[in-house]
Amino acid sequence: MSPNDNKNLLDEMRERIQQMDYQGAHDKSGLKKRWWTPDEDEKLKHLVEEFGARNWKRIAAFFDDRTDVQCLHRWQKVLNPKLVKGPWVSFRLHRQSKKMTWL
Repeated sequence: MSPNDNKNLLDEMRERIQQMDYQGAHDKSGLKKRWWTPDEDEKLKHLVEEFGARNWKRIAAFFDDRTDVQCLHRWQKVLNPKLVKGPWVSFRLHRQSKKMTWL
């Protein structure tokens, strides 16, 4: 391999890394990734209450830069009041502890 080939390979690798950095900061829709704001969280809660937790395309239409998948994920993983937050306990252990309290 000649020094010129090495330079071309290095240039190609730099270009690919720059493309990966750019793509990593954007989702597939081309929207820049950013944190959810408290106002967006409240808006999402209200919209889920109004339209239900199945109409994600309709809900996402109320946000300028959020997709249906982002709204769904935020609801299912963070905002849903039915989420059990805290230490994980297996279902089997949970059942056994309930049986013990009944004895």
